[in-house]
This record gives sequence, C-alpha cells and structure tokens, in this order.
Amino acid sequence: IAPSLGSSKIYEVGELSSLIEIGDQVSYREAAKGELNARELVNHAHSSAKEWSTWSGKAINFSYTQDEYWLSFRFKNSSSQRVERYLTYDYPLIDELEVTVFFRFLCFAAA
Repeated sequence: IAPSLGSSKIYEVGELSSLIEIGDQVSYREAAKGELNARELVNHAHSSAKEWSTWSGKAINFSYTQDEYWLSFRFKNSSSQRVERYLTYDYPLIDELEVTVFFRFLCFAAA
C-alpha cells in the first residue's frame, strides 16, 4: 500500500457500514522476486509512475507466478472518530501476503 503510487481513488472509511470491494480500483506493479522493496517504491515514485497499471476486474488474481505484485490503494477517515477496519484477501491458494502501510510517508510493515 503506497502513497501516491498509481492509485487515485480514495476510499472513505469513516462512515463505512458495509464491505467495500476495491478490486476494480487498485493500481498494481509487477516486479521480479526481491527486485523492489517499499522504500525503493516511495523513493522512486515519480520516476516509476508509468510502471503502474490499473486492475480492470473485480477479483485481483495474477495466476501462478514467482513474481511479486505491489498493490496501491488509499483510505481516508474524514470522521472525528477513530475507526478500526479489516483488510481481507479471499484467495485460499496464496502462499504469502505481506502488507506495508504508509501514513504520511512513514512506513509500517507487517507480514
């Protein structure tokens, strides 16, 4: 999840009362395994903007590959309340999913 990388739509989560499907508005970038890390994506955000594509389907699925896929989407809480939301990926065959969250260009990683 990266700031200003590919994704332009911002999902409002402050008043959210139901599930949002984000598959049709996600930007993605393919890279060979180990080629990129989160810091490199942010440091080269402007020079690599053309390397991002927009997913055109509902469910994100890149089939069987050893490559890594970086996804970009943005959330915003406009309410004055703290909110807690869950990110789910409903695909049982995935081997590994690593999440990196950027908040005002600070990077927080979780595996």
